[in-house]
Amino acid sequence: MTLLSRNRPLMFSALAVANHFLKLAADQGVTLAGSQLQALVYIAHGLRLGMVGEPLLDEPVFAGPEGISIAALNIAGALGERPLLQRLTEVIRLKNGLLDECIPVLAEGESASVTLDHVWQRFGHSSTEALRRLIGKTGAPWHSTWHSVERLRGSYAITLTHTWDPMPESERPVAIANTTIRAWFRAAVIKDQKLRASEEGLEQTARIGQLKPEHLRQADSEWDASYTLTAI
Repeated sequence: MTLLSRNRPLMFSALAVANHFLKLAADQGVTLAGSQLQALVYIAHGLRLGMVGEPLLDEPVFAGPEGISIAALNIAGALGERPLLQRLTEVIRLKNGLLDECIPVLAEGESASVTLDHVWQRFGHSSTEALRRLIGKTGAPWHSTWHSVERLRGSYAITLTHTWDPMPESERPVAIANTTIRAWFRAAVIKDQKLRASEEGLEQTARIGQLKPEHLRQADSEWDASYTLTAI
């Protein structure tokens, strides 16, 4: 089996991102469940969008009745409470027509790994339930998408159709827009920094690269508990 470095400009394979977390977990003797891994990949995607305005993943994150999901991780078996004891693989077709099983990884020295390492340091030891609470906050991307009028009316264009079991239209996962993820995580990071500064007796200011005044409207409003990155 070979290691396969899979990356595109600004975006990366969800499997490569997941395998980075699985390596960090293995190095610390931690075993992740599928739902924990999905959450970590999603949070990294959100923070990347929120902090630098760039998507991390080359595929959408879906909102379903039980929370978020990422199709490539579903297919690889990173689901529910199943413990993941080795890195995730995918089957690719070589130029000679043969199939090979590969382990997607980030390129050596990839700058996006800094975001992943930060996510692992802060959320890597959070329980499945804590991560579920964080993702399910009222007004957060999953909540606003799953409970949106558009979804309830069935007007979403992108739905997750390659599932093992048929499901009614009302339970079919729908894609969460990157703009929705970006807005919430950006506001969450700003408010998180303000809270930390306040706790440390510092001036309540927060700066993130590429922010413009119009992007700070939510951050300047009264404290909203939904805009926090707390998972304990």
